[in-house]
Amino acid sequence: MFAGDRFVVGASPGVNNEGAAGAKKSNFAMVVEMVDGKPTPRVLWRNEKTYPGFGSPIVYRDMAYWVNGVGVVYAFDVKTGEQKFAQRTKGPCWATPVGIGDCVYFFGKDGITSVIAAGPEYKLLAENQLWDPDKVQVDPANKVEAKGEKGAQLAKNFDGVKQYGAAVVDGKLLIRTGSTLYCIAESADAAK
Repeated sequence: MFAGDRFVVGASPGVNNEGAAGAKKSNFAMVVEMVDGKPTPRVLWRNEKTYPGFGSPIVYRDMAYWVNGVGVVYAFDVKTGEQKFAQRTKGPCWATPVGIGDCVYFFGKDGITSVIAAGPEYKLLAENQLWDPDKVQVDPANKVEAKGEKGAQLAKNFDGVKQYGAAVVDGKLLIRTGSTLYCIAESADAAK
Protein backbone atom coordinates (compact mmCIF):
# COMPACT_ATOMS: atom_id res chain seq x y z
CA MET A 1 0.00 0.00 0.00
CA PHE A 2 1.30 3.46 -0.95
CA ALA A 3 1.32 6.56 1.26
CA GLY A 4 2.97 9.70 -0.09
CA ASP A 5 6.49 8.65 -0.98
CA ARG A 6 6.41 5.46 1.12
CA PHE A 7 5.31 1.93 0.27
CA VAL A 8 4.30 -0.77 2.74
CA VAL A 9 4.88 -4.33 1.59
CA GLY A 10 3.44 -7.44 3.19
CA ALA A 11 4.10 -11.15 2.74
CA SER A 12 2.90 -14.23 4.58
CA PRO A 13 4.06 -17.85 4.79
CA GLY A 14 2.36 -20.84 3.23
CA VAL A 15 -0.58 -22.75 4.71
CA ASN A 16 1.73 -24.99 6.75
CA ASN A 17 3.93 -22.02 7.79
CA GLU A 18 6.46 -22.70 5.04
CA GLY A 19 8.76 -19.75 4.55
CA ALA A 20 7.77 -17.97 7.80
CA ALA A 21 11.26 -16.53 8.40
CA GLY A 22 11.46 -15.17 4.86
CA ALA A 23 7.93 -13.80 5.05
CA LYS A 24 8.70 -11.81 8.18
CA LYS A 25 11.74 -10.26 6.46
CA SER A 26 9.48 -9.34 3.52
CA ASN A 27 7.27 -7.00 5.58
CA PHE A 28 8.64 -3.49 5.41
CA ALA A 29 8.22 0.17 4.52
CA MET A 30 10.26 1.51 1.65
CA VAL A 31 10.79 4.54 -0.51
CA VAL A 32 11.98 4.81 -4.11
CA GLU A 33 14.46 7.64 -4.51
CA MET A 34 16.33 8.99 -7.51
CA VAL A 35 20.05 8.20 -7.18
CA ASP A 36 22.32 9.23 -10.07
CA GLY A 37 19.23 9.69 -12.22
CA LYS A 38 17.91 6.16 -11.55
CA PRO A 39 15.01 5.08 -9.33
CA THR A 40 16.54 3.25 -6.36
CA PRO A 41 14.51 1.42 -3.69
CA ARG A 42 15.49 1.83 -0.04
CA VAL A 43 14.00 -0.07 2.90
CA LEU A 44 13.10 2.35 5.70
CA TRP A 45 12.24 -0.25 8.34
CA ARG A 46 11.16 -3.86 8.65
CA ASN A 47 8.30 -5.39 10.58
CA GLU A 48 9.55 -8.82 11.66
CA LYS A 49 7.03 -9.12 14.51
CA THR A 50 4.16 -10.25 12.34
CA TYR A 51 2.93 -10.73 8.82
CA PRO A 52 -0.47 -10.18 7.28
CA GLY A 53 -2.89 -13.02 6.76
CA PHE A 54 -5.03 -12.69 3.66
CA GLY A 55 -5.38 -8.89 3.64
CA SER A 56 -2.66 -6.47 2.61
CA PRO A 57 -1.17 -4.04 5.12
CA ILE A 58 -2.28 -0.42 4.73
CA VAL A 59 -0.97 3.02 5.54
CA TYR A 60 -3.50 5.48 6.87
CA ARG A 61 -2.96 8.78 8.68
CA ASP A 62 0.77 8.21 9.31
CA MET A 63 0.22 4.71 10.68
CA ALA A 64 0.90 1.33 9.04
CA TYR A 65 -1.60 -1.40 9.95
CA TRP A 66 -1.04 -5.14 9.58
CA VAL A 67 -3.77 -7.63 10.49
CA ASN A 68 -2.80 -11.28 10.69
CA GLY A 69 -4.95 -14.28 9.83
CA VAL A 70 -6.35 -14.68 13.35
CA GLY A 71 -7.35 -11.01 13.60
CA VAL A 72 -4.56 -9.36 15.60
CA VAL A 73 -4.08 -5.76 14.45
CA TYR A 74 -0.55 -4.35 14.63
CA ALA A 75 -0.03 -0.60 14.25
CA PHE A 76 3.34 0.97 13.44
CA ASP A 77 4.46 4.57 13.04
CA VAL A 78 4.96 4.75 9.25
CA LYS A 79 8.02 7.00 9.55
CA THR A 80 9.96 5.14 12.25
CA GLY A 81 8.53 1.61 12.30
CA GLU A 82 7.89 1.85 16.05
CA GLN A 83 5.10 -0.53 17.07
CA LYS A 84 2.31 1.43 18.75
CA PHE A 85 -0.07 -1.42 19.61
CA ALA A 86 -1.13 -4.99 18.95
CA GLN A 87 -4.79 -5.84 19.68
CA ARG A 88 -7.01 -8.76 18.76
CA THR A 89 -10.29 -8.25 16.92
CA LYS A 90 -13.26 -10.61 17.41
CA GLY A 91 -12.09 -13.05 14.76
CA PRO A 92 -9.94 -13.83 11.74
CA CYS A 93 -9.68 -11.09 9.08
CA TRP A 94 -9.45 -12.10 5.44
CA ALA A 95 -10.04 -8.74 3.74
CA THR A 96 -7.68 -5.79 3.45
CA PRO A 97 -8.55 -3.10 6.04
CA VAL A 98 -9.95 0.25 4.91
CA GLY A 99 -9.36 3.73 6.34
CA ILE A 100 -12.28 6.21 6.18
CA GLY A 101 -12.39 9.55 7.99
CA ASP A 102 -11.06 9.08 11.51
CA CYS A 103 -11.58 5.29 11.44
CA VAL A 104 -9.94 2.09 10.26
CA TYR A 105 -12.23 -0.87 9.46
CA PHE A 106 -11.11 -4.50 9.94
CA PHE A 107 -13.41 -7.03 8.27
CA GLY A 108 -13.69 -10.31 10.18
CA LYS A 109 -14.26 -13.28 7.92
CA ASP A 110 -17.40 -14.28 9.84
CA GLY A 111 -19.20 -10.96 9.37
CA ILE A 112 -17.97 -8.85 12.30
CA THR A 113 -16.33 -5.56 11.30
CA SER A 114 -14.19 -3.97 14.02
CA VAL A 115 -13.87 -0.19 13.75
CA ILE A 116 -10.97 1.49 15.51
CA ALA A 117 -9.86 5.12 15.78
CA ALA A 118 -7.08 5.92 13.32
CA GLY A 119 -3.91 6.77 15.20
CA PRO A 120 -1.18 5.53 17.53
CA GLU A 121 -3.46 4.47 20.40
CA TYR A 122 -5.87 1.55 20.21
CA LYS A 123 -9.45 2.66 20.66
CA LEU A 124 -12.28 0.34 19.61
CA LEU A 125 -15.19 2.46 18.36
CA ALA A 126 -17.64 -0.20 17.17
CA GLU A 127 -18.15 -3.83 16.26
CA ASN A 128 -20.78 -4.35 13.59
CA GLN A 129 -22.20 -7.76 12.65
CA LEU A 130 -23.33 -8.06 9.04
CA TRP A 131 -25.06 -11.43 9.54
CA ASP A 132 -25.63 -13.98 12.27
CA PRO A 133 -23.17 -16.85 11.65
CA ASP A 134 -25.38 -19.25 13.63
CA LYS A 135 -28.17 -18.75 11.06
CA VAL A 136 -26.01 -19.33 7.98
CA GLN A 137 -26.61 -22.65 6.29
CA VAL A 138 -23.87 -24.06 4.10
CA ASP A 139 -25.04 -24.77 0.57
CA PRO A 140 -24.16 -28.47 -0.04
CA ALA A 141 -22.94 -27.51 -3.53
CA ASN A 142 -20.31 -25.24 -1.93
CA LYS A 143 -19.26 -27.66 0.82
CA VAL A 144 -15.50 -28.10 0.99
CA GLU A 145 -14.36 -31.71 1.00
CA ALA A 146 -11.73 -32.53 3.59
CA LYS A 147 -9.24 -35.33 4.17
CA GLY A 148 -7.90 -35.94 7.65
CA GLU A 149 -8.09 -33.82 10.80
CA LYS A 150 -6.09 -30.88 9.40
CA GLY A 151 -8.15 -30.93 6.21
CA ALA A 152 -11.36 -30.83 8.27
CA GLN A 153 -10.09 -27.76 10.16
CA LEU A 154 -9.15 -26.00 6.91
CA ALA A 155 -12.49 -26.92 5.30
CA LYS A 156 -14.37 -25.40 8.24
CA ASN A 157 -12.61 -22.08 7.51
CA PHE A 158 -14.07 -22.00 3.99
CA ASP A 159 -17.62 -23.30 4.56
CA GLY A 160 -20.38 -20.73 4.89
CA VAL A 161 -20.41 -16.98 4.28
CA LYS A 162 -17.10 -15.09 4.56
CA GLN A 163 -16.17 -11.41 4.18
CA TYR A 164 -13.45 -11.42 1.52
CA GLY A 165 -13.11 -7.82 0.41
CA ALA A 166 -14.21 -4.25 0.94
CA ALA A 167 -14.00 -0.97 -0.94
CA VAL A 168 -15.21 2.60 -0.60
CA VAL A 169 -17.10 3.90 -3.63
CA ASP A 170 -18.89 7.26 -3.77
CA GLY A 171 -19.12 7.47 0.02
CA LYS A 172 -20.53 3.95 0.33
CA LEU A 173 -18.83 0.94 1.88
CA LEU A 174 -19.05 -2.18 -0.30
CA ILE A 175 -18.39 -5.53 1.39
CA ARG A 176 -18.08 -8.72 -0.65
CA THR A 177 -18.70 -12.31 0.37
CA GLY A 178 -18.48 -15.28 -2.00
CA SER A 179 -22.06 -14.75 -3.23
CA THR A 180 -23.24 -11.34 -2.02
CA LEU A 181 -22.20 -7.70 -2.35
CA TYR A 182 -23.38 -5.54 0.56
CA CYS A 183 -23.67 -1.77 0.26
CA ILE A 184 -23.45 0.17 3.53
CA ALA A 185 -24.63 3.78 3.27
CA GLU A 186 -26.02 6.49 5.55
CA SER A 187 -29.53 5.94 4.19
CA ALA A 188 -31.39 3.51 1.93
CA ASP A 189 -31.67 6.23 -0.73
CA ALA A 190 -27.89 6.74 -0.70
CA ALA A 191 -27.35 3.01 -1.35
CA LYS A 192 -29.08 3.22 -4.76
